[in-house]
Amino acid sequence: MHLVTVAPSIPSPNTGGGGNWNASLIKQFLKMGHQVTHIAVIGKHESIKVDTGAIESYRKLGAEVVVVPYCRKHALTRSFVHNVRTVLAPNFEDLWPEEAATRPQVIQVIEKLAPDCVVPLAFDAVLYTHGLKCAPRFGVQAEGPHINTYVNWRYNPDVAPGPTLRYLSYTLKTLLVAKLQEKAYADLTAGLSTAAFAGAHYLKWARKKNLHNAVFVTTPVPDPLGPSWRQRRDAVRRGPKCKILMIGHLHSTSNKSGLPIFFEETLPELERSWGVENFEVHIVGRNDAMPKRFDKWRIHPALVFRGPVYPADDEFLSSDILLVTVPAKTGSRVRIINGFTYGCCIVAHSANALGIPELVHEQNVLLGKSGKELASEIVRAARDAELRERLGEAGRKTYDQFYAEEIGARQYLSLIEQAVSTFRN
Repeated sequence: MHLVTVAPSIPSPNTGGGGNWNASLIKQFLKMGHQVTHIAVIGKHESIKVDTGAIESYRKLGAEVVVVPYCRKHALTRSFVHNVRTVLAPNFEDLWPEEAATRPQVIQVIEKLAPDCVVPLAFDAVLYTHGLKCAPRFGVQAEGPHINTYVNWRYNPDVAPGPTLRYLSYTLKTLLVAKLQEKAYADLTAGLSTAAFAGAHYLKWARKKNLHNAVFVTTPVPDPLGPSWRQRRDAVRRGPKCKILMIGHLHSTSNKSGLPIFFEETLPELERSWGVENFEVHIVGRNDAMPKRFDKWRIHPALVFRGPVYPADDEFLSSDILLVTVPAKTGSRVRIINGFTYGCCIVAHSANALGIPELVHEQNVLLGKSGKELASEIVRAARDAELRERLGEAGRKTYDQFYAEEIGARQYLSLIEQAVSTFRN
């Protein structure tokens, strides 16, 4: 088959969980003998540039890459009637005008390529391909925009929470926007041949919206060490303090949602119950977008802000505990699956079991519902080397059984073949 993947970037493992997951899929599609063309829409985010090195890497694997510029439009003055119509019947063009302006360029490229199937990777790509008629669309995404709007309002609001008229007005406006986005998103999802969600809880949402094209997919990631993971892990020399790893760039809404729990709940509890001299937390990934309210912790004696590290093999291998405090009920947390490949002992917020249903407390992970519970599980694991090793072994088995690249790619390709067959008939 000729598959066209579409994304607001050129997927690369060093750009975060989504890039890791999507790059893995493309590589496996090629490995299994399929033709792949990737369309990258570049220009929406200043931090995302045209990565010539990544393009060359894909071409060496046999894929072609086409870059389409993001179309920026000047803000238009909306009439009262237009605003009322948007509230009553929100549509794609009203809520995302620049993506609507970019769409014709993307569709024109796809129509010339005449693929067997189009695979939009992430929500923006669903927008760019909306209304395509020449091929089925297998949309791969974690969640809709309304989820991120709601998560940002709850965990990282633009207006400080409090009993003020300003915050009340902000809340009402934000929740209205989320509702409008959800309505439009349901319509966009209905237009996909298949809506592949990396979160089983989104299937319940889809059923409530009478969207019968929704399926659950796993998030396969590369296995950087292979069978030697245990030997590599055992060979690492560990320091006198417990090393806790927090990894992931702080540009995404879901990643930021974990910061209040860590800084304001987990960290103080660790200091109180354990002592700051017993642990170090290494924060790996871009942190320039960290909300300023947390800047005072940058000089904390137990915190080490490392910035981006790629490849991050040694960070995972040398950590005693991989900590994931994200409470947002979003999609799969790819760093947990990455941690499984290295045999990490993982302590995570229980919300992450929604996107990774294989997570089972005390079997392959330690889960907590609050910052205090997470701190308790960290101390417990730090003091029990046998528990850490057992959880690491079980996590690795979970990866091998459900998230290995080949297993994931076969799952996706089977669903894509079904979509193509249905489209042709």
